[in-house]
Amino acid sequence: MSSVSVTGQVVHVSKEQVVSDKFRKLEVVVCVSNGRYDDYIKFEVVNDGIKMLDNIKVLDEVTAVGYVQGRKWVDAHGETKYMTTLRLRSIMPPTKVVGNAILDDIEDAPF
Repeated sequence: MSSVSVTGQVVHVSKEQVVSDKFRKLEVVVCVSNGRYDDYIKFEVVNDGIKMLDNIKVLDEVTAVGYVQGRKWVDAHGETKYMTTLRLRSIMPPTKVVGNAILDDIEDAPF
Protein backbone atom coordinates (compact mmCIF):
# COMPACT_ATOMS: atom_id res chain seq x y z
CA MET A 1 0.00 0.00 0.00
CA SER A 2 1.20 3.50 -0.77
CA SER A 3 1.66 5.86 2.16
CA VAL A 4 1.04 9.62 2.13
CA SER A 5 2.20 12.15 4.75
CA VAL A 6 1.04 15.77 4.80
CA THR A 7 1.58 18.63 7.22
CA GLY A 8 -0.95 21.42 7.34
CA GLN A 9 -3.97 22.87 9.09
CA VAL A 10 -7.17 20.98 9.85
CA VAL A 11 -9.97 22.86 8.09
CA HIS A 12 -12.86 20.40 8.44
CA VAL A 13 -13.91 17.42 10.54
CA SER A 14 -17.22 15.91 9.45
CA LYS A 15 -19.82 14.43 11.74
CA GLU A 16 -19.57 10.71 12.28
CA GLN A 17 -21.70 8.65 9.89
CA VAL A 18 -23.01 5.30 11.04
CA VAL A 19 -23.13 3.18 7.88
CA SER A 20 -23.98 -0.10 9.62
CA ASP A 21 -23.68 -1.69 13.04
CA LYS A 22 -20.08 -2.64 12.13
CA PHE A 23 -18.98 0.41 10.13
CA ARG A 24 -18.66 4.08 11.14
CA LYS A 25 -16.74 6.77 9.33
CA LEU A 26 -15.96 10.46 9.17
CA GLU A 27 -13.72 12.72 7.12
CA VAL A 28 -10.98 15.11 8.13
CA VAL A 29 -9.57 17.67 5.69
CA VAL A 30 -6.05 19.07 6.02
CA CYS A 31 -5.10 22.22 4.09
CA VAL A 32 -1.52 22.19 2.83
CA SER A 33 -0.24 25.60 1.70
CA ASN A 34 2.33 25.35 -1.06
CA GLY A 35 2.76 29.05 -1.76
CA ARG A 36 0.55 29.58 -4.77
CA TYR A 37 -2.46 27.35 -4.28
CA ASP A 38 -3.68 25.50 -1.23
CA ASP A 39 -4.25 21.75 -1.43
CA TYR A 40 -7.14 20.30 0.55
CA ILE A 41 -6.42 16.68 1.41
CA LYS A 42 -9.41 14.63 2.58
CA PHE A 43 -8.74 11.59 4.76
CA GLU A 44 -11.35 8.98 5.64
CA VAL A 45 -11.35 7.75 9.24
CA VAL A 46 -13.20 4.55 10.13
CA ASN A 47 -14.39 2.64 13.18
CA ASP A 48 -11.96 2.71 16.13
CA GLY A 49 -9.64 5.04 14.20
CA ILE A 50 -12.12 7.82 14.93
CA LYS A 51 -10.60 8.00 18.44
CA MET A 52 -7.46 9.50 16.85
CA LEU A 53 -9.40 12.72 16.40
CA ASP A 54 -10.47 13.10 20.05
CA ASN A 55 -7.90 15.85 20.65
CA ILE A 56 -7.83 17.28 17.13
CA LYS A 57 -9.90 20.33 16.21
CA VAL A 58 -10.32 22.69 13.27
CA LEU A 59 -7.36 25.10 12.87
CA ASP A 60 -4.88 22.68 14.54
CA GLU A 61 -1.56 22.26 12.74
CA VAL A 62 -1.01 18.53 12.21
CA THR A 63 0.94 15.92 10.37
CA ALA A 64 -1.44 13.33 8.95
CA VAL A 65 -0.30 9.99 7.58
CA GLY A 66 -2.58 7.86 5.48
CA TYR A 67 -2.58 5.14 2.88
CA VAL A 68 -4.25 4.85 -0.47
CA GLN A 69 -6.98 2.27 -0.88
CA GLY A 70 -8.86 1.37 -4.04
CA ARG A 71 -12.05 -0.60 -4.54
CA LYS A 72 -14.20 -1.60 -7.47
CA TRP A 73 -17.84 -2.57 -7.60
CA VAL A 74 -20.63 -3.10 -10.11
CA ASP A 75 -23.50 -0.64 -9.86
CA ALA A 76 -27.22 -1.41 -10.36
CA HIS A 77 -26.84 -0.87 -14.14
CA GLY A 78 -24.04 -3.43 -14.45
CA GLU A 79 -21.33 -0.79 -14.90
CA THR A 80 -18.01 -1.33 -13.11
CA LYS A 81 -17.11 1.61 -10.86
CA TYR A 82 -13.84 2.43 -9.09
CA MET A 83 -13.22 4.31 -5.87
CA THR A 84 -9.99 5.64 -4.39
CA THR A 85 -9.80 6.54 -0.70
CA LEU A 86 -7.09 8.08 1.44
CA ARG A 87 -7.47 6.29 4.79
CA LEU A 88 -6.01 8.00 7.87
CA ARG A 89 -3.38 5.97 9.74
CA SER A 90 -2.18 8.60 12.24
CA ILE A 91 -2.55 12.29 13.00
CA MET A 92 -0.44 14.37 15.38
CA PRO A 93 0.97 17.83 15.88
CA PRO A 94 3.99 18.29 13.61
CA THR A 95 7.36 17.77 15.28
CA LYS A 96 9.77 20.67 15.54
CA VAL A 97 13.52 20.34 15.02
CA VAL A 98 15.73 22.67 17.08
CA GLY A 99 19.45 22.10 16.59
CA ASN A 100 19.85 18.34 16.85
CA ALA A 101 16.80 17.85 19.09
CA ILE A 102 13.32 16.94 17.93
CA LEU A 103 10.66 18.59 20.08
CA ASP A 104 6.99 17.68 20.14
CA ASP A 105 6.02 21.13 21.39
CA ILE A 106 8.19 24.16 20.66
CA GLU A 107 7.06 25.80 23.93
CA ASP A 108 9.09 23.17 25.79
CA ALA A 109 12.31 24.45 24.21
CA PRO A 110 14.92 25.39 26.86
CA PHE A 111 15.47 28.92 25.50
